[in-house]
Amino acid sequence: MPRDQKWINFLFDANAILDKLKRKTVKMVELFEPSYGNATYLYLASRGKISGPRNLGSKEFFYLDENKVQQYGLKEYAYPALTSARYAKWFTFTKQDWEELKKRNAPCYFFMCHEPKEKLPKNVLEYIRWGETECRTMIRGTRGGGKICSQALACQAIEERKDLFYGWYDLGGVEKSPIMAIYQSQYKTRFILTKYPVVTYHAIITFIPKTELGENKIKALLSYLNSSFTQLYIESRARITGMGVAALEVKHAEEIPVLDVRKLNEKDVDVLASLFDELEAEARRLGGADTAENIEKLWDTVIDKIDVEITRILELPRELAKTAKIMAKAMMKRRLQRAEEAVPEAIKGEEEPRLKPPKKPGKEPHKEPIIPLDKFLYDEYS
Repeated sequence: MPRDQKWINFLFDANAILDKLKRKTVKMVELFEPSYGNATYLYLASRGKISGPRNLGSKEFFYLDENKVQQYGLKEYAYPALTSARYAKWFTFTKQDWEELKKRNAPCYFFMCHEPKEKLPKNVLEYIRWGETECRTMIRGTRGGGKICSQALACQAIEERKDLFYGWYDLGGVEKSPIMAIYQSQYKTRFILTKYPVVTYHAIITFIPKTELGENKIKALLSYLNSSFTQLYIESRARITGMGVAALEVKHAEEIPVLDVRKLNEKDVDVLASLFDELEAEARRLGGADTAENIEKLWDTVIDKIDVEITRILELPRELAKTAKIMAKAMMKRRLQRAEEAVPEAIKGEEEPRLKPPKKPGKEPHKEPIIPLDKFLYDEYS
């Protein structure tokens, strides 16, 4: 078996469909640069333009809630942020969504200071000194935790690049990202329209545009990204964790075969954009697109329509839409059976999946042994 392939691709023959798509599509990286978050440091580290961990190093320092902003007087240095996948339950992220986080005093800002210390007001200098003396990282010691925040690996990598950053506290700014996706998805990966510009942490995959696209073309692309065809690609390529979570790495996001919306006629763009609006409206009506029950409903209605339109636009057999949907669902269910307990976006407090693993026809069902989760070393993403 080729090293770049998974055994599950041979079991389900996902490549039979993906190969047809690749002949009629372009790679995502032709339109966007995927990144682990869109703070400038995260973007540069994700793209290999600088060395350093692809995380913030110290959420204890960089994450701010409204109380902390007021306490330190950081209003001019607080940038609206998305700090958790569970805060993005739909297919758009709006100003109203962010305002709700602010009202709840959730961490909804990043400390963003792209200035030298000698130009900073006293209160901001005091906050930075707190990060250099008292603030400590809270992740496990085995992962470099428990350090003074300014000594975190990512902060030290920032400190070394005097040509780009003013100091360890400087994330460099925010890169424009009209599309983002959930990095670790228990169920179907969700691609989101950023209607309110926010900076995100590393567990949100952001897409930095290489070419300007109008809103309708971005919505058309999002329709495709939320289709069964893209989910089939993700199920066949993503890194699968011990809890059955599909992790969409940047290297996989780059290779997603997508519609070249630059070349679509206006009518097809409008049709797909309208279907994305319908998908978002239905997700809002249901209360989110992050539970097994709601995903099933969306997949069997609006996403089903999107799949059919894609086959029409790409001049592929219509039955390919149904095949891709069945195959993507079957691969997702098989992935989920690895976990004793599964939670939306690998976050506690949400609904558990209601999907049952697929049965092999004509054979006695084979029960795979269930391994307790406490025997898995599961990566924690803060």
